[in-house]
Formats: sequence, structure tokens, C-alpha cells
Amino acid sequence: MSIRRSVLRIAAIGVLSALLLAGCSSPVTIQGVTASGDGTVLTLSLSSCNADLAVNYSEDEDALMILVQERGSLVALGGDDCNDLDTIVLGEPLGDRIVIDEQTGQQLVPVYEPWNQQRFSEAQYRAALEETAACIRGEDPEARVEIRDGDQGPELDVEFRDLADGESSTVNVLPCYAEFLDPLRR
Repeated sequence: MSIRRSVLRIAAIGVLSALLLAGCSSPVTIQGVTASGDGTVLTLSLSSCNADLAVNYSEDEDALMILVQERGSLVALGGDDCNDLDTIVLGEPLGDRIVIDEQTGQQLVPVYEPWNQQRFSEAQYRAALEETAACIRGEDPEARVEIRDGDQGPELDVEFRDLADGESSTVNVLPCYAEFLDPLRR
């Protein structure tokens, strides 16, 4: 056997070994987090497809750190057409703690379910939406703000007026949401 052929075989074995070792546990990116209305259950949307997942997390009074790894596959098959979901049940509600994807170091902002019937009624949620709508109208009297019945309960629908330059008016609605809706989500 020639030296060149031996070098190529050794290189091929090295590449194959590296692939096998890397495939034993590869990190998975968390694409989104949905929190239950009471903040005790988090559903993770993950950049993997039908994978055998290991979800590890640690929590303290300030943060929830989550690391998701795919076990035993050579290729991550994630993509927009196939995402895995996994659930974490916390001992205490998430509250004001931040959520960090340990794989990327990015802070994740949980999207809360619209309303939780165990914590407050639909009428209470609708009243909070009315107050939020009034707050937005106070910021921009020409904004069209409606409460409509969506698939998962009442929803706030906001449309801002068009400006002369073809742009839409932009009003910071976050303070309105924070004042009237966020208290229901904690």
C-alpha cells in the first residue's frame, strides 16, 4: 500500500470518527418559548426534527438557563418544515426571570398563552384588553383598535393610520400591554 493511500485512509477514518463523536450529542437551538398562563409550563420550539432530545435546565431567582441537545444522530434535520416541541414544568412560576438558551447565549422572550381559565376568567381578560385598547387609543386617537374573538379566546387587533409619506404611524404599545395585560400573565 502506498504512503499516499495510507494517509488518505487515516484522514478518512479521522473525519468519520469526528462525525460520529459530534453526532453523539449536538446542540439544538431553541426557536421559541410559549409559557402557560400561570408561567409554570414552558413549551419549547426546537430546531430539530423527530430527534431524541435531552433537555437540561437550571433555574435561580433571576434566570432560567436551558440547554437542549440532540442525542445520537449524525445530522441535525431541523428546518422550518419540521420542529420538535418539548415541555418543561417549573416548580415556581417564571415570573420576571429571564430565559436564556445556553447553546446560543441568547435571551428568549416567552410568548404567554392568551389567557388561563384557572387563574382568571375570560371576562377579566376581556376587561384587561378593553383597558389596553383605551390606552393605545389615548396614545394615537386615529389608531383602529378592536377586540375580536380569536380561535383561543379574545384578541386585540390594532391598525395604525397611514402617514402622508406612505409609512404607518408607530406608537409604542408596550407600556399599555405592560400595565394592563402583563399582571394577568404572572
